[in-house]
Amino acid sequence: DYSQDAHQGDEPAGQLRRLRPLSGKFRDKVDRARSLLQKSKAGEALKEAQELLDKHPMHSPMLVAKGKALAILGEDDAAMEAMRAAGEADPQWGEAHDELAGMLNRAGGIVLAQGDVEGAYERYREVLLLAIEHAGLIPATREADARYGLGIALQRSGLEREAFEHFEAAAKLDGKGDRAQRRMATLVLSSANFSDADKESVIEQAL
Repeated sequence: DYSQDAHQGDEPAGQLRRLRPLSGKFRDKVDRARSLLQKSKAGEALKEAQELLDKHPMHSPMLVAKGKALAILGEDDAAMEAMRAAGEADPQWGEAHDELAGMLNRAGGIVLAQGDVEGAYERYREVLLLAIEHAGLIPATREADARYGLGIALQRSGLEREAFEHFEAAAKLDGKGDRAQRRMATLVLSSANFSDADKESVIEQAL
């Protein structure tokens, strides 16, 4: 019997990390940890996941489960560390990168609302690095959210041209892009750093 966590298209190293002989008891605990997460019983799920990780510390699916449980419990920094560990253990495990990107975007929004522009910038920047390093494994919406957040952070730092570029990128990545388009229009029309041609362009795009 082997873990069913492997998927097609994996690199051999990633397959070996998941295609390992597992006892029935181990599989039952994996299923139990996931079931507890689905029921939002984060404390119990965390305990189950950690017991599994004590024996198999590089098991990416359980590192992801641990990260999700920690996030539910409000341990955001520890949750992100668990997701980073899952991604490092298996770079092809897309769920780890996707979840980490979502957590970073949420953390960026929180610290930005608290006035920590530099902290927000670093979190959004990490999402963009993840999108580059693991292209195809992270939804475009994650990068769009990071670009949008970066635009706000840069705008608040007085870097309006750079902010515009990130809003523009967010609008292209996002299927709708309405919020980024509105930000672009507000920024350009209210700033003296943009030309009349720039203003005409955003008006045309808005129409």
